[in-house]
Amino acid sequence: MMITNTVKTFSVNASRFLLPLIIGFALAGCDTKIFKNADELKADVSQSFVVKNYSEAAATAQKLVEKAPKDYEAYFLLAQAKAQVGDKNAAIVALEQAIKNGLKDDVQIDQNTNLDPIKEMAAYNDLMSTSFPSRNASGITIKQDTSESAITSGGVSIKESNGKQEVRAGDVVIQMPSTK
Repeated sequence: MMITNTVKTFSVNASRFLLPLIIGFALAGCDTKIFKNADELKADVSQSFVVKNYSEAAATAQKLVEKAPKDYEAYFLLAQAKAQVGDKNAAIVALEQAIKNGLKDDVQIDQNTNLDPIKEMAAYNDLMSTSFPSRNASGITIKQDTSESAITSGGVSIKESNGKQEVRAGDVVIQMPSTK
């Protein structure tokens, strides 16, 4: 009888000590992003962009999208990260979701350099022309500033910068001196 009571007392005391310890170890091994709110995840994605860790930005942005599935900023960040890691189709899909969830600024999209890897894709141009039909009736976007100009239509673009003119059509790229 005495041994049984001792074992019961030991097991009750051990469980009081071991259970919190086991839970602590389990949580330490978990992904802490699960417990972060959307604003904290956005800050983490932004920080990953600053240090150019695009794969981490993509993983964190994916968690952000899961946490805030109606937030266009989450999809916009995911599109940028996916474009930077070379997952162009996923970037287009995420950009489309950003637009569907409220991203209304086509200039912000066009000027975002993180999206440069997808801007020559026909899917990008189709998405932009169907999502923002008032931007130009012909589907041509003309950007001008002091250092660079570009004309884009479908999958073809003409870009001038640093005294050179570059014509792109799909995989074909021709560079020549500027005519200015």
